[in-house]
Amino acid sequence: MSIFANLPGIFTSALGEPLGYTPPGGGYERDIVGLWEADYSALSGLAGVDIDQAGPAVHVNVDDVPYIDQGAIIRRGSENYLVRSVRPDGQGMVSLMLEIQGV
Repeated sequence: MSIFANLPGIFTSALGEPLGYTPPGGGYERDIVGLWEADYSALSGLAGVDIDQAGPAVHVNVDDVPYIDQGAIIRRGSENYLVRSVRPDGQGMVSLMLEIQGV
């Protein structure tokens, strides 16, 4: 076991906020903790092409959402967000690219 194996849980418990998670296709909401990211990011691409990405994201411990997929719902306060992209980092965290619902 790596000395870094527990870092995802440490990051989310120390810096995260409570969220609700509902699996794709429905089911019961369960409580998770995640690191929230603001609604905008910009990346410098290859050959001088810049890429802008609008939309919020949340970073969670992969063990908290083992069956995460597109179509899941993340609740933050009274707002619901649809998971539109799932990006595991290979180190125990997964980034969920979100789209706000009901706007």
